[in-house]
Amino acid sequence: MKSISYKNIKYHRVIFLSRAYVVKMNKKVIIIGAGNGGFATAGDLGLRGFEVSLFELPEFEDNIKPFYSNPRLNVTGVYTGEITLTKVTTDIAEALADVKTVIIATNALAHKTVAEIILPHLREDQIVFIMPGNAGSLLFADAARKRGIDIKATLAETITLPYGCRKTGATSVNISRLLGRQGLAALPSNKNEMVLNLFNEMYPESFLLKNVLEIAISNSNLILHPTPTLLSAARIENSQGEFYLYKEAFTPAVLEVTDEMDREVVRVKKALGMKTLSHSEIFAKRYDVADFRTFITEVIGPKGNKGPFEVSSRYITEDTPVGLSLLSALGRYAGIPTPTFDASIQFAGLMNKTNYWKTGMTMETLGLADLSLPELQKYLTTGIHP
Repeated sequence: MKSISYKNIKYHRVIFLSRAYVVKMNKKVIIIGAGNGGFATAGDLGLRGFEVSLFELPEFEDNIKPFYSNPRLNVTGVYTGEITLTKVTTDIAEALADVKTVIIATNALAHKTVAEIILPHLREDQIVFIMPGNAGSLLFADAARKRGIDIKATLAETITLPYGCRKTGATSVNISRLLGRQGLAALPSNKNEMVLNLFNEMYPESFLLKNVLEIAISNSNLILHPTPTLLSAARIENSQGEFYLYKEAFTPAVLEVTDEMDREVVRVKKALGMKTLSHSEIFAKRYDVADFRTFITEVIGPKGNKGPFEVSSRYITEDTPVGLSLLSALGRYAGIPTPTFDASIQFAGLMNKTNYWKTGMTMETLGLADLSLPELQKYLTTGIHP
């Protein structure tokens, strides 16, 4: 491993880097997914002494072919360096053979596919971290039930990916910013403390939320991405590639809308018996800022990447059918109106000529529609589906 250069590290990650660099050097981690997030996770953990391997779905093997002849990954951005990947493969049995820590770093729309491939190979001594979660653990559990598979591993989810990142080449990635302390929970949540202890070896100062559903609807993308993008549609389509969401979209009027979305989230959480932390409070916890508005103006606004460049961006096509749709579905389940989320889903569908009411995540797609609230709460705690 080459020398590491750190620069422009702010907020809690100064502690993160100084403490995490002394983790046990025999840690083995397999990263599932060789996209932006997979590269960044591999690069970060590799620079901090973990033995990192990389798995990609066979249909996307081109993402990892360059590593076959030279398994070196270059990292630039908030810190720089080069790591050597321990293993690079499209064989899931080989990927999981000698590791206990599995990190799934694909986009949420790939979770079902990953579940089908990975489920038969998981072992009891393994913990699977889905980053970000987006209720992926519940999709995994539902897929396992349908296939008659008893999941022996522990599943866990994080609020978001820990990085703002982009691949800069076939074997390189730029980590432009670090995305604050991580919130997480396990499925079942009675394993929360055990999961947190292990996760803190990789990402110190992480914190627990009650269960994986709370993690899913605490994902910052719910209020950061789809609605501000929709409200900026005219500007985006006329910008000729010169648009910066975090610098331009969050005007006072738009912030009034995101504030109401946050209140809708809190009302749904309360009805489901979760902690009633608002997104604004979670941003404060993750970034040591006063609230969401301070986060926008002081943390992400000045460093936000350029884009999105069209309303067919993943800010809408991924975050609407996953995040917005799930929050709306939970509202219907709990009898809590979510008109602001519902309006965003409707407008996103119209702009993209897609019926997100049909394609989006629901209680049915998670295998939860027939559960009463007490049954749902028990399932999230114990992992035992009624």
